Amino acid sequence: MFKTLLRRIVEVVQGAVANEQERTDLSVRIPAGYLVACRRAHGQRKRHTPKRRRQRRDKAENAESKRRLAEMGSEKAKTLDQHDKEIKCLKGDLDAAKAERDQEHDARKAAETLVQKLQTEKSRLAKNLADVSKELERKTKFPHLEFGPDAVRDYDNLHDDVLPMVEKRLDLLDRSAMAWRVYARKGGVKPGWECRVRDESDTVKRTPKFREQRRFKSLHDCERYFFWHTNCGELDGRKGRIHFYFDERSQSKEVEIGYIGGHLELPTA
Repeated sequence: MFKTLLRRIVEVVQGAVANEQERTDLSVRIPAGYLVACRRAHGQRKRHTPKRRRQRRDKAENAESKRRLAEMGSEKAKTLDQHDKEIKCLKGDLDAAKAERDQEHDARKAAETLVQKLQTEKSRLAKNLADVSKELERKTKFPHLEFGPDAVRDYDNLHDDVLPMVEKRLDLLDRSAMAWRVYARKGGVKPGWECRVRDESDTVKRTPKFREQRRFKSLHDCERYFFWHTNCGELDGRKGRIHFYFDERSQSKEVEIGYIGGHLELPTA
């Protein structure tokens, strides 16, 4: 209909319409048609029905909802990114704290190990000092006697109530050893004992069981038989004995103590 109307308008303009009444009708209809054409030319639309308005409103609301959802998604993404950065930062701080803790733990362990090592060394030095002090005390009291490792242990374990009695007998042996060295320079070969001493019997020396009981560690990194002995009261609930060794052929003329303790077992008839 719009095309037909336009064609008729053109005909009127060109004077092709002869009927006056038709011209009049066309002149009345032209403005309305012209307005319709103008509206369509300028993109104006017809009035919408309520259904279309609802559709437009729903579409607009959906678009607004999508826009808001997009904004919320964008804000959520930004928040998540911020949280990820904070988590990474906190994780870095945690790793650094763990590394620092591990370093402190290692340093503490090293310090504890060093302290333990120093304490062990201190204990060893204190023991060595005590041993040196005891050895110096023995050397001061008995400068002409030697003590084997077993004799040193026996002497250090003596009780205070028997120590004076044992030291008195050791003092006599020390004086005898000193005199032996003096007499040896003058041609003497045997010690002149200032206390009663005696050698073990041939039966003891020939019997493996009793012979081995008189074998003790020597000061010269070996073991030897200490058959010579002297009495020294009562030790360990038995008659006390001090076993020693000397060699008449030795150039040093040493008297070495090998055992201090109770009477060793003897063969019976």
